[in-house]
Amino acid sequence: MSLFSEQIDALLSAITEHITQGNANKASQSLEDLNKVLKTWCDSTQPPSEAQLIELQTHINEASSGAITRREKVQAQLLSQRQSSKAILKYKSTK
Repeated sequence: MSLFSEQIDALLSAITEHITQGNANKASQSLEDLNKVLKTWCDSTQPPSEAQLIELQTHINEASSGAITRREKVQAQLLSQRQSSKAILKYKSTK
């Protein structure tokens, strides 16, 4: 395993962990770092193979899917809280 592969694996793990924890800022920063490492690797004397790039894309897609699912869950929770708050305010206004 090359140094680039190890760095990319560590960054992918970090991205997944940040998404799981709901920390979008850290996940975004790790994704930017991943992009820099990947660009450097592709420009190196031993760039990644097509199979390695496909595998990497699969991991990135899984992380993105997880982020989208997490975001949708948070949005649904916020909407529910907002609706509850409106209902409480409406109830209080009738008293």
